[in-house]
Order: sequence, then structure tokens, then C-alpha cells
Amino acid sequence: MVRAQFCKKTGLKKGTWSPEEDKKLVDYINKYGIWNWSEMPKYAGLRRSGKSCRLRWMNHLKPGIKRGNLTRDEEETIIKMHEKLGKRWSAIAAALPGRTDNKIKNYWHTHLKKRQHKPEAQLQARVRPSIMNYLSWTSCLLAVLHHNFLRAFPHPHLSILFLG
Repeated sequence: MVRAQFCKKTGLKKGTWSPEEDKKLVDYINKYGIWNWSEMPKYAGLRRSGKSCRLRWMNHLKPGIKRGNLTRDEEETIIKMHEKLGKRWSAIAAALPGRTDNKIKNYWHTHLKKRQHKPEAQLQARVRPSIMNYLSWTSCLLAVLHHNFLRAFPHPHLSILFLG
């Protein structure tokens, strides 16, 4: 199936950006700055949505974006921060100047995710029953101790404290 190059309803172009479109967007932003992504395309002479322009700028055209492969240090940073922050790609990207959140997310899913030793679901399946058994056993033990304590030391205020 071939994707339509233009949206029939809005007349906006979809798909791959041309070098001419890239130049129009870069020239416009360099001259006027970023002010309103939804309005900017028509003033820049682009038949693109504001979201498309924003994503193109943030992920491809913005000065300072690092291109090419990630270093081993960057990989280690992503792995460590993912353990702490989960899928908060923007927060992880903040620790890697020049790398976009989109680049990091895509790199994680294509290169690093499969390196995880145990998938989270397998780990939960193995750990959760043992924890649940322990908690169940502990709560039964506490109930028995509580019952025996109340029988050994009957006191009206204590029964309200423990039962109520």
C-alpha cells in the first residue's frame, strides 16, 4: 500500500521531507525564531502540519543534534537512567547533550532492550508468588498472635485498639 503524499481533507503534505522544505523551515526559524508551531508552517511557505514541523526541527534540523552511533558511555548512561527513570526519554536525553529523546527511545527499543537479562514480566512472575505467599503467611501469623494476645490479656480498650 502506498501512502498518500497529501492529506485530502487539509491539503497538507505527509511523508518524507524534501531538502527544499528543510531549508524553508530552517531559514524561517533562523529569521523569526520559534513562536507558534501550528501557525508557523503557513508563514514559512510549507504545506505541513505544525506537529510535523516541530518534530522535524526537534529531531533532525535543530543545531547541536549529534548524528551517528551512540558511544559505549552513552549506552551505559541510557541503561542506568532507564533503570531509575523508566521510559522518561526526555529526562534521559537531558543527561546526553545533543541526543534527542526520540533517538534515545528508538535506540533503546532497537539495541538495548534485548540486552536486559530478565524481561520484567518473567521477573514479576517468579518474584510475585513468593512475596504473596510470604505476605499471606505473615498476615495469618499476625492474626493468630493477635487472637492469642487478646485471649491472654482481655481488656476492653485493647480489643477496640486492635480490632477497630
